[in-house]
Amino acid sequence: EKTDFIRRFLRQKFPFMPEILYGGSVDGSNIKDYLSRGGVEGVVVGQASLSLKQVKKIISAGLKE
Repeated sequence: EKTDFIRRFLRQKFPFMPEILYGGSVDGSNIKDYLSRGGVEGVVVGQASLSLKQVKKIISAGLKE
């Protein structure tokens, strides 16, 4: 998986492990999938942050994980 590759790379370059954030098209309908897969510690929300309805869904889903 891509996150495994990224983690191996980071372990070679840094004395600590930075947290990995997913920065793709995250919204209220897919946030649970991204968080449940593992491999990332969080997400960066883009366009969905302009919709209060989407932000509420994202926060609600994130709290349940």
